[in-house]
Amino acid sequence: MNVAEMYDEVSGRYEELISDSKYIGPHWIEQKLQSNIHAYREFLDLGCATGPIGAVISNVVPEARIVGLDISSEMVELASKRGVYEQLYVHNLDEPIQPLITNKYDAVTALGFSEFLSKPEQMLKEINLVLKEGGRCFMSFQLHDPSNEKLPRNTYSGSVVHTAYTESEVQNMVQNSGLKLVSLESLCGYVSGRGYECHYIMIEARKI
Repeated sequence: MNVAEMYDEVSGRYEELISDSKYIGPHWIEQKLQSNIHAYREFLDLGCATGPIGAVISNVVPEARIVGLDISSEMVELASKRGVYEQLYVHNLDEPIQPLITNKYDAVTALGFSEFLSKPEQMLKEINLVLKEGGRCFMSFQLHDPSNEKLPRNTYSGSVVHTAYTESEVQNMVQNSGLKLVSLESLCGYVSGRGYECHYIMIEARKI
């Protein structure tokens, strides 16, 4: 099973899964947007899934224009039913988002999928290219702590590998992408059905 197949399979119950697991993404992005509500109008929602982040954006910034991308066609179909996205695309985020995405955005959300990317630093570079000057990137990374056996480098959803990163690795990726790190938080991202607490590094970065 690959990532697209995994998310196609759970698309119908995805909303229930993120609720039951107490997934931090929607609440975290809501707080970030409310702290600077007048700064953002044009949004790119990467890994949009069924649209929970898009729904938060639309609620906090009713005049927002949102474009969404996700690897799962089933997820994108469900996201379209929310009516909050101006455009939606099925796209493998391990592949360049340009020339598919050519506009510039005030904010890019990239939550809950970097653990599946082969080169997350390349994604940060892609985000830098599509942000307006001063625009913000909000992105999550699964946390790896070599001193804590509960936060390993790799975890698994069946045969799908999740790759986690240390805080210093994430800081280096942001710096190498050309973005400036604004904030970095280590938080519990979600709790799996088996009780595993998956910790995330949540970053806000700015285009300079």
